[in-house]
Amino acid sequence: MPIYEYRCPQCGEKFEKIVTAAAAKVNCEKCHVPAERQLSVFAAPATSSASACKFNQDCPSAGGHTCGCGCGCHSH
Repeated sequence: MPIYEYRCPQCGEKFEKIVTAAAAKVNCEKCHVPAERQLSVFAAPATSSASACKFNQDCPSAGGHTCGCGCGCHSH
């Protein structure tokens, strides 16, 4: 189940919640009004740059991926 980030439009409270569906309505834990789901940014350390990938042109992730043989292009 994914963890989503939310922000209350009334009190500004920010919190995370595990939900079973992306469309699930979530109320603020403080004031109980419907909260707004926020854009979450996933970060991971880079093992190499896209330009260092010898399969750069064939890789579907080329142009910004972090190769490290885990980019999903299956050419390594």
